[in-house]
Amino acid sequence: MRVTARLETGLGGKGECRLELPPPAISRLMLADGGRVTIHFGHAHGLAEVQPATRPREGSLRFAPALSGRFLAGHPLRLGRSPEGVRLGPLIGVMTLFAASRPRVTASLGPQDASLRGLARTAAAQGAVVAVFWPGAFRPHRAALRGYVLSPSGARWRRLTLPWPDIVYNRVSSRSRERRAGLQAVYRALDARYGPRFFNPGYLDKWDVYRWLRARPDTAAYMPDTVRFGSGGLRDMVARHPVLYLKQSGGSLGLGIIRIDRLGSSAFLVRHQRGPGEVRRFVARGLGGLRGTVRRLIKTRAYLVQQGIDLATFAGRAYDVRALAQKDGRGRWTLTGMAARVAGRGGIATHVPNRGTRQPLLTALRSSFGSEELVARIAADLEQATLILARGLDEERGDRFGELSLDLAVDRAGRIRVLELNAKPLRFDEDVIRQQAWLRLVEYSRYLLRFNPLPDEADAADSGS
Repeated sequence: MRVTARLETGLGGKGECRLELPPPAISRLMLADGGRVTIHFGHAHGLAEVQPATRPREGSLRFAPALSGRFLAGHPLRLGRSPEGVRLGPLIGVMTLFAASRPRVTASLGPQDASLRGLARTAAAQGAVVAVFWPGAFRPHRAALRGYVLSPSGARWRRLTLPWPDIVYNRVSSRSRERRAGLQAVYRALDARYGPRFFNPGYLDKWDVYRWLRARPDTAAYMPDTVRFGSGGLRDMVARHPVLYLKQSGGSLGLGIIRIDRLGSSAFLVRHQRGPGEVRRFVARGLGGLRGTVRRLIKTRAYLVQQGIDLATFAGRAYDVRALAQKDGRGRWTLTGMAARVAGRGGIATHVPNRGTRQPLLTALRSSFGSEELVARIAADLEQATLILARGLDEERGDRFGELSLDLAVDRAGRIRVLELNAKPLRFDEDVIRQQAWLRLVEYSRYLLRFNPLPDEADAADSGS
């Protein structure tokens, strides 16, 4: 059921709360009329007297002004049991980057606003609350934090003083910022305080991912031939594969990717994704010329050399598959959705910012393979690969992820390889995937708390402020 927390100036005690519930809800929670119970919201709590609700289908938590930093007035919150006792929400903290100097009330929180707003609305519909924090808000000596909560109308973000959240979901979206000492200190403090309840704790390095998954019997077959860049590694890979891709070990969005195609016995076509939609072309003569060209392009950055996959095509253009795996309300990895990403004409990467386009997965597979039986088998194989790879990586990192996106390659024979795993999934453009993704995040947050909410039924209240 849900209750609405209400600030009551008439409650005289310094820490006084009154929890009013319909009698069936009091029984479900194994509470006693007139008894006392500790109510948890985030890391705050208050002792409340239990009383029957004056309205049979409405529940409320009434609290004194002294507790205004512990409870969030005006938001209908789901009420339920957890190992700590009776809990509201939960309060889901999202850590991201935006200017701490934003006004107290604002219409946008920056580039991630659409995703944050969608998650906040989905959480509100489930009786939970999303609070968005910047990393500097997390200071261990403080009992409360300042963060932004979407107003009940959904029109504006409001900066409020809030308890420490139940969960922290890491959406810091800058590799360079994440590497800074200050942010790493915040990560260590959150890890010490929250453990697994601080999830998706950082970006992934492509070489680390390759090593972990190549060494596992269940995931090794999905890994394309990959080495670190160096004169010896490049020479050996050129001898083994007609097409190679070079990727930044710590890169994203397909920027900086280099494709090498062998032209005859002694020449190579080198294409470099310099920026969104900008591909530069070079012809290198001999292995020495190739090394020199590549070194000028990558400078001192760490790169990997990966075998090129003969990708399936849609309308004559290569595509790969973007999959989103998330943990559900039981902590199990599940497939949230998949879609095809088609390379732009003349492009070497399928990312939409690099002029790639979107296609429904089955549309792309039917274009490539025709047979409905074969298409169904490949789609099933993609789902199986997604779950095996997500579970494998999560186990290698100590079960610290709640979601991962994967870039999967389907070659012309229908075989599957993994091109990349991402710990900070980009927003999917497919509406059905976005909606399901937001819901899964709320369900997984409840799982981490072992929070068992009372259902919305006739004996449970869902009231406004």
